[in-house]
Amino acid sequence: MNTKTQLIECFRALCELHGVDVIASKTHSNVEGMKQIQRGLKLASGEPRGVGPELQKRLDKHYPGWTSLAQSQATAPPHFGGVVAKTAINSSNLQYAGRPKNSTRVPVVGTARLGSDGFYVELEAPAGYGDGYVEHYSADENAYGVRVKGDSMHPAIKHGQVVVVEPSGQLVPGENVLVALRDGRKMVKELVTGRPDSITLVSVNGGERITVQREDVEFIHAVAAVVSASKWRPE
Repeated sequence: MNTKTQLIECFRALCELHGVDVIASKTHSNVEGMKQIQRGLKLASGEPRGVGPELQKRLDKHYPGWTSLAQSQATAPPHFGGVVAKTAINSSNLQYAGRPKNSTRVPVVGTARLGSDGFYVELEAPAGYGDGYVEHYSADENAYGVRVKGDSMHPAIKHGQVVVVEPSGQLVPGENVLVALRDGRKMVKELVTGRPDSITLVSVNGGERITVQREDVEFIHAVAAVVSASKWRPE
């Protein structure tokens, strides 16, 4: 049985081989959650974010044998002056991963800035109209982006980066969400748990948890990805 640490190391090795964006697309998983595992982001408990059971199932299906990658890399040919020793490649072990999906224009409709209890997000225009766009693949035709100002979400989300939000995306505990409350407050938080009458959230960088009653929530949208500032384009 692989330990949590071993699974994380194997997952990082898999990302090195295939790229986290490709893996997320192929397994229909949240790319931002994967990147947080890859970066070693810690939970509020201080433990590193791990590879959950559902993600393990998807990886097992699409990348059989991925749980032995860390060990394989440990015995791989060493680097000599930046050059890797050549080894024979058995073409019978290669798998066709499919053609990469085309990116789409995701409109940036607002900004996120620090408020009294976290980040407020102001949606300044409906999806399709707003402050430029980013090129990013999304299966949600209503996906939109929110630009982050300041470094209070660092290192999970850096100043100038764009958070891609999918209204129809799956809400998964341990992944980031955009929460809008009926009193007008809007914030980007990590979803800890969801119950019929309440939801529990925590800062994307860890910290104190807060519980919000369902009746006070206007909507919750899944955060699908965080895109670098260089990908932003004006209208």
